[in-house]
Amino acid sequence: MPTLSQLKQAVSVAEQIENLQAQLASLVGGSAQVASVAKAASSPVAKAGKRTMSPGARARIAAAQRARWAKSKGASTAPTKVPVAKPVKMSASGKRFVSAESRAKMAAAQHARWARKNGASTTPAAKPAKKKGGLSPEGRAKIVAALKARWAAKRAGKK
Repeated sequence: MPTLSQLKQAVSVAEQIENLQAQLASLVGGSAQVASVAKAASSPVAKAGKRTMSPGARARIAAAQRARWAKSKGASTAPTKVPVAKPVKMSASGKRFVSAESRAKMAAAQHARWARKNGASTTPAAKPAKKKGGLSPEGRAKIVAALKARWAAKRAGKK
């Protein structure tokens, strides 16, 4: 909590600022502009947070700024038509709606990304890779026969 002396000092500083602003306005001649800048600089920030702007509003602001630049550079340009953003389709529950066609495109793109990552073909119906390390039934039968012969020889040697 500020003390009484600090408050008095703050008031005197504020008065000095107002006097300097008045002097500046008399020199420059734009008292309204100087006063608005001073008010904006002295006012506390209302709330800090992320502000969002619609694409249409952003496009309108950009078009207006381009027109101002063209005017200041002396070039005359016809006002450009501002593109209007398409409304987002929403479902009954309030969630965004994605059409089946868009969903299929997204799935195809994701399959292509997976294929690039894994080094496989981009088509889902590609020939499956040959399984490594598996035994064929014939190979397994040969191994079993050799083991049985070895066990039989071992049993015969013990007797």
